Amino acid sequence: MTTQAPGRRTAVIGITTLRKDAAAAIMVDGVLCSAAEEERFSRRRHDSTIPWRSLRACLQVSDLSMSDIDCVAVADDPSLRIDWELWMAGKETRPVIAAELVRRLDYAGSIRAIREALGFDCSVRFVPRHNALAGSAICFARDKDAGLVVIDGSGEWSTCSIGTVSSQDRTHIVEQDRSPDSLALFYNAITGYLGFDVNTDGEFETAILSGRGNPSLDGVLREAIDCGAGGAVSINPEYFDFAAFVLGSARTWSDRFMELLGRPPRNRDDPIEPWHIDLASSAQRLVEECVLQKIRMVRARTPATTLLAVGDLFLNASLAGRLKNCGLFDDVVLQPGPSGASAALGAAVSVTSEFGLVPQRINHLFLGPGFSPEHDVLPLLDRIGVPYVNHLGSFDGLVEDVAGRLASQDVVGWFGGRMEFGQRMIGNRAIVADPRPPHMAARVRKTLKARSSVPSAVAVVLEQDFCDYFDSDQSPPPRFVESVRVVSDSIPALVRPDGSAPVQVVDPIANPRLATLLAAFKRKTGCAVLLMAPLGQHGEPTACSVLDALSCFARMRLDALALSDVLVDRNALPQTWRARMLTQSFIPHGRD
Repeated sequence: MTTQAPGRRTAVIGITTLRKDAAAAIMVDGVLCSAAEEERFSRRRHDSTIPWRSLRACLQVSDLSMSDIDCVAVADDPSLRIDWELWMAGKETRPVIAAELVRRLDYAGSIRAIREALGFDCSVRFVPRHNALAGSAICFARDKDAGLVVIDGSGEWSTCSIGTVSSQDRTHIVEQDRSPDSLALFYNAITGYLGFDVNTDGEFETAILSGRGNPSLDGVLREAIDCGAGGAVSINPEYFDFAAFVLGSARTWSDRFMELLGRPPRNRDDPIEPWHIDLASSAQRLVEECVLQKIRMVRARTPATTLLAVGDLFLNASLAGRLKNCGLFDDVVLQPGPSGASAALGAAVSVTSEFGLVPQRINHLFLGPGFSPEHDVLPLLDRIGVPYVNHLGSFDGLVEDVAGRLASQDVVGWFGGRMEFGQRMIGNRAIVADPRPPHMAARVRKTLKARSSVPSAVAVVLEQDFCDYFDSDQSPPPRFVESVRVVSDSIPALVRPDGSAPVQVVDPIANPRLATLLAAFKRKTGCAVLLMAPLGQHGEPTACSVLDALSCFARMRLDALALSDVLVDRNALPQTWRARMLTQSFIPHGRD
């Protein structure tokens, strides 16, 4: 165990870097002070660079400098990763991919680059990816003892680990599946075969599509993937080409897989036919059956009544719902962020424990930077000449104005407070709309430039109103976005074809701004639910800064934008400024 001088705070940075979803987090004396994803700052979706922008923001939010940091925890184990990449390179016959794998073996060079970019000379600890993901789950456990399952595409060698969390916040995990045997990569391959974007919103589309079909291709798919005793996965390598991920290829299947299915892959703009729907349904059923077998293995290992489920695969809403209702555990806690971002948090947790500190539980993820109306919002609006209504010192006036606009079926941008972390937390960088008109779902999709099946809309509701609209068997109500059955016919814009909706219960202590807006909307309309979606168009990271919010406001053609305590009306925008912005679409770019 590492010791620290008495009276001195212990500050640990956790980072994920040089792989998808780079992120940074800071924990001080066991308390998670800040966390942010690099894509929010760079404006590159799933940014895989060194997260110096997000770390700089986290240091500022935490009121720290690099000289205050005791340790940097990297969510990766170089020895395991080098071993895995050597194995992949030895099997690879394509020179370009083999050369890229060999280039990545210079991990010492990567660490030098990280030190130089982040500007630190303190100690560095490496935490194996699945251990980091397991560590992140501790922060969200409602009980001290819990079962644990980690599933993602590949964590060094591991693709699935199961285990337990003890009352001393110790995690014990064992590897169950290892690369290339990966449920998550299998699901990615099916997503790409269906013509959807892999590792963006495509997996969501596959999951939703699966609810409309029949698993008639289940037997065919079992030729390519076998789910053995205890849910152990075995991939037939003749049917897949997971090494293609090295170069970012969306095609991860072989010609033999095409022969097996008897149909070519769908192009993105081709119509979706019943066969495609049945393929999605078959893959979903197979994945769910494998995961449930794994959960039974966890159940046999622990008397705990809580299950912690971590990893990208659990962003699949249908799978998450199946886990919630399987009856194996009384409570299923889903980690609210993607694997890369969550691993940064978990790396900080793991190393903090080595200092003899107990990581504190958290019930929200508003951990990013916030912006001051006086110093950040008003000066910018004045400088670029955008008219606004100033509600500074009268937040109730802003809320009443926004609630009235929503009741009139306006779509409003809602920006204020600290930025969210992860994909299952919404509330401070969002668009807001009335869920009662059936046409509002189509309008929101058009605003987001999202395809019809992308589950962009989320229901937000206060806990006291949850049972009036959603299945009361869901206990406790979801603190982070989860799929729940709708029991009211008054919010049709939020209901999916299977009768469910993504729901997040708003905590008035963690997010008093949104709680106040919900209460005001209920007073005006009698409806206690609002429709929310991330403030950003399809393929774009959610807005981070005031300038991002203004850019989204113009491009998305929102009716109004609430910026902290200031309201901007679309009709009041200068014509030249509005005309220039409305002709633009989001283009990913780097930003210093």
